[in-house]
Amino acid sequence: MNLLSCIVLITMMVGVGCARTPSYQFPVHKETKYFDFHYERNSPNIEERAHFADAFITVVNRDFFKTDYDYPIRVFVLENGTRLDEFVNRELHIPGPAGFGMYIYSQKLLATYESSGLGTFTHETMHALVNKKPVKSAIVG
Repeated sequence: MNLLSCIVLITMMVGVGCARTPSYQFPVHKETKYFDFHYERNSPNIEERAHFADAFITVVNRDFFKTDYDYPIRVFVLENGTRLDEFVNRELHIPGPAGFGMYIYSQKLLATYESSGLGTFTHETMHALVNKKPVKSAIVG
């Protein structure tokens, strides 16, 4: 791991410990069985993402492992990547770019933006789910 990667990782770890519940106002709210969505604006993909999100958890539970999570997962969806960076920096006090999205363990909060894609959403959701899942050692031999 190079020096820059180490600095970014340490900065993120320190920032996550200092994160607080966002005070930012998200006027559009959608609750589902597993998620509590907060949108910055009335996006055309709210219903589609909500349906996909619950279906994703259902598939993980059925086909991979039983998720042991204190639902709902809070999701903050910003209009674009610039707004996501501003939210993460200003409201969560995490420095640096947020990329396509991130899951903040200490806040049980997923932050992303509208066009980041379902791959980002599932990736960040898996952080929430596997964080509580014990890792079993593989027996080789």
